Amino acid sequence: MRMPLVETMRRWVEQGGERWHTPGHKGRGDFVDGPSLPWAWDLTEVGPLVRNGGAQDMVRASEDRLARQIGVRRSWYSVQGASLAVTAAILAAFPPGSRVAVERHAHRSVLAAMILGGLKPQWIATGTSVEGLAWPASEQQWEAAMADVQGAVVTRPTYDGIALSGPALERLIRRAHARGQRVVVDEAHGAHWPGREGYPKSAIYLGADLVAHGVHKTEKALTQTGVLHLTGDLVEPEVVEWWWSLMATSSPSYLLLASLDRWQAERGAVTGAWEGFAQAMRALWRELLDRGFRIWQLEAEEQLGIQADPVKLSILGPGPKWARAVDAFGQVEKVEAGVITFMLSPDQSLSRLKSALYQLEPEPRGEAGTVLDAGQLPDVALAPRDAAMMPVVWVPLRQAIDRIAGRALVAYPPGIPWVVPGERVSGELIEEILRSRSLVDRTWEGGRVIEGELWMGVINQ
Repeated sequence: MRMPLVETMRRWVEQGGERWHTPGHKGRGDFVDGPSLPWAWDLTEVGPLVRNGGAQDMVRASEDRLARQIGVRRSWYSVQGASLAVTAAILAAFPPGSRVAVERHAHRSVLAAMILGGLKPQWIATGTSVEGLAWPASEQQWEAAMADVQGAVVTRPTYDGIALSGPALERLIRRAHARGQRVVVDEAHGAHWPGREGYPKSAIYLGADLVAHGVHKTEKALTQTGVLHLTGDLVEPEVVEWWWSLMATSSPSYLLLASLDRWQAERGAVTGAWEGFAQAMRALWRELLDRGFRIWQLEAEEQLGIQADPVKLSILGPGPKWARAVDAFGQVEKVEAGVITFMLSPDQSLSRLKSALYQLEPEPRGEAGTVLDAGQLPDVALAPRDAAMMPVVWVPLRQAIDRIAGRALVAYPPGIPWVVPGERVSGELIEEILRSRSLVDRTWEGGRVIEGELWMGVINQ
């Protein structure tokens, strides 16, 4: 094909299935009034974007307008998704070499900050359901981990929308601030929360110092858009600006920035739709429960005492089999061996989703809600940066047993490292990775696939 990417995208768009996955705009409607294709809007800093104050001033004016709407000290638009926002927030909040409490199911962007800043993670082992779904660290786990650190990075919500309760997070932040510690919250999947009823309360209003959002994940904005919010006085905007300028592209896409500008201009007008959607989704959870399905969000709230985001629907059962069954209706966000996850939006009718789901046969319930304990953390031999800076050799995964990882191994989705540099690779973990890879087709970042076999980088020693 002369334009392989364009032609592939065109075929994907023309198939017309529902998009039960990111981004939140779901491919509907023109970008702006005018040409249906966005090429005409993909501008750079020339002509009117330089004159009359310049494009950067216009971007700042839009960011400031968003900050006033939400009620934060300062906001920054990212055209590198939530990853830039998360990494910059962590580096701005914690001096090089700091020890930071962080859940082991944190996104790879958190690991990037640990490596770039030479930070020392105080990992927290979090619970895992029998289907492999993580839930947040408890308030007690956080309190134990915060004894000898400079602060915390909280992942809230998880990829499946499970969040530490608002009161618990607020208490955690209040105690941290009393000790002079800072708290960064990776709220990438919660850009639609601020100011809307029916959803977990945003960390913006619970005292967090910096909060990162992946706008495109659920809101009507183009893929790769995000935002970082600074709330309190413990971190100065100039420090955030410094790290932002080091890592952000010097040629930002004004198509993406314009998408963020439009989003901030319209977000207040659609609040009612979001709140009504939360009620409709909770009703759907109950309807599916009555039909015999196990809904992870309901089990998390009712059995674990934590909060769930109504935008997410995770049904426990044979994920790969069910994903194939609903493929004629649309594409899901995430598939695991024991779960299928949908990401939805108020712009979508739930009728087509129900038509797809009613093709499925519920699995026997068994012991609903059965969970494993918090588990044990991997054996950590080196700090992530120390390991990442060492020479590596590439070996087939099965030959990595008892070796020290020199590169991360990250499954997409959800972008959580199965292996972190500096950790010793166990035989049990290798078997889990191989099993997952045999059941679910996805990308393994940081590894190499040679003749169908997954290889990983281990320290050459």
